[in-house]
Amino acid sequence: MADEKKIVNLIYQSAVLSGVAIGYAALTKKLLKIKMESMDKVDLSDFVKIASVVSLSNWSVEMLYDKGIIPRDIVK
Repeated sequence: MADEKKIVNLIYQSAVLSGVAIGYAALTKKLLKIKMESMDKVDLSDFVKIASVVSLSNWSVEMLYDKGIIPRDIVK
């Protein structure tokens, strides 16, 4: 039973992080007019853009967990 709880919580946490990352990527595209190139043309500046979105998303999710806005685990 413990493994099922871990799997469910992992899926939940992944979905939360993915949702926040997609939101930040959409905001970046609309507000800053930054367009990502196709993956076969990725250079250092594209890597920095991707890393920034992922880092900001991870930080935001941790803040949401720490402030108790969303639960860290949905299955106790």
